[in-house]
Amino acid sequence: METTEEFGIKLTEIADLAFYYGIESLPDAQKSRPGKEWSKDEMDFFMEKCHDGFKLAQNRLVEEVMSYQLLYRQNKEHIKQSRSGVDKTKTKELQNKEKVIIRRLHNLSHIADGMVVQMLGQQVDVARRLNIGEKGSKHLENSNIEHVIKVVNELNKKPGTFALISDLTSYIQIGDIFVIDREKGYYISELKEGEVNAKLRKFIDTSLENGPPVCEGFQPDFTDHEMDQIKRMLKQDLRALQAVEIVNTDEGIDPKTGGRMTVRTPVVDMEFYDGIFIPMLEELKTKNWSYTVLDRCLHIGMYHGEVGLLMAAGTIPGILERAAENYIVVDLMAITESLSETLFAKPLPKDFVIKLMTGQAKIIIGIDMDKLIQVFNDNGVKTRWLSKRETGKVNSNGKKLEIVVINGRAIGIELGHGKEGIVSGGIISKIVFDNVLPSSLAQAMSTAQGPTMKFGDEHDGNQQI
Repeated sequence: METTEEFGIKLTEIADLAFYYGIESLPDAQKSRPGKEWSKDEMDFFMEKCHDGFKLAQNRLVEEVMSYQLLYRQNKEHIKQSRSGVDKTKTKELQNKEKVIIRRLHNLSHIADGMVVQMLGQQVDVARRLNIGEKGSKHLENSNIEHVIKVVNELNKKPGTFALISDLTSYIQIGDIFVIDREKGYYISELKEGEVNAKLRKFIDTSLENGPPVCEGFQPDFTDHEMDQIKRMLKQDLRALQAVEIVNTDEGIDPKTGGRMTVRTPVVDMEFYDGIFIPMLEELKTKNWSYTVLDRCLHIGMYHGEVGLLMAAGTIPGILERAAENYIVVDLMAITESLSETLFAKPLPKDFVIKLMTGQAKIIIGIDMDKLIQVFNDNGVKTRWLSKRETGKVNSNGKKLEIVVINGRAIGIELGHGKEGIVSGGIISKIVFDNVLPSSLAQAMSTAQGPTMKFGDEHDGNQQI
């Protein structure tokens, strides 16, 4: 397996193609002017060059992801074999190697996620709608990857079009490819191979166009297996249509929950704190660490170098353990496993982003949850700790809620109209990964009226926030 430095060079090369190729391809005269002053032809040229960069980056990603997935399978087999022996040290080495492989696969998919967000004009909340919450890892060799690559390469010959392979991303769980086309807009395609699938696809398309609708027993010459496949294909088609509707219109049926939703922008602009990273980076020029506290509740540490990385593991957890009863601590690199804004959108130098991704630097964020509740209350959002009994009722209501529970207690937020929401990972994600200042997030929430407020993670009929 290649060294950290070698992998970092590859990440840099792929990130350059994905995020900088477009702007670097512009003539100096255009590059020197702000984008809002560009003509339509200049904007079209820029987008075409961005897509060219995406295409080149995607080719590299396919190569690297398949290589590391093969390495993962081989290492898994070696772990299994080592456990049958007595060399526990060897097993531990292989397990540590597995962690590195998994982290590198997350790094690669994080670049693909950044491409998704750019395709959608930085609309992270819309990008989240392409994820339906299915668990498990994607393996390219287990999919019809050769057919997908063939279709993608053909589509990508057309200027103004970019087709992204869904399985390269952690965001997209609907369809095999996600396409942006200058003429058609966005669309999602599910690609099937083989004569049987071609026959079923033709039947579905003909039936939907001419009627009658496909239903139980409608086509008796299909086997039970083929009827089940038709139902699966129809479900996939429906999810794709629902997702594309939300992408194009900001409203529709959520393919994950089936509930109607609208992606709304809060009345007030939210304030982001990622600008603090710039002076913290300046401090790293003279020492191994930098630390600050924002909004009374938000603790941020930045570390590099051998001593700094040792400090990263315990400094903020130690501070919060002494100062707070209820708290959470998150390594910012967990963003590569989260449906959030990507690291490449942060005001961080590219070389520092690569250091974060390869473990050569750390940003650790801690939240004092008791003080967070105070900040929310001070900014117009009535918030409280639920009792353990109330939390138990929420957890047993049959819904799959990813609520935040600390020391056995969840957090309730008043929504108005006598209704109360429960703080979920969505709120924490906005603070930690999207870098929204807690007081600003509370102000934005307080401007929304009643339980219909949306920040991208909520659904009608679901009081999870």
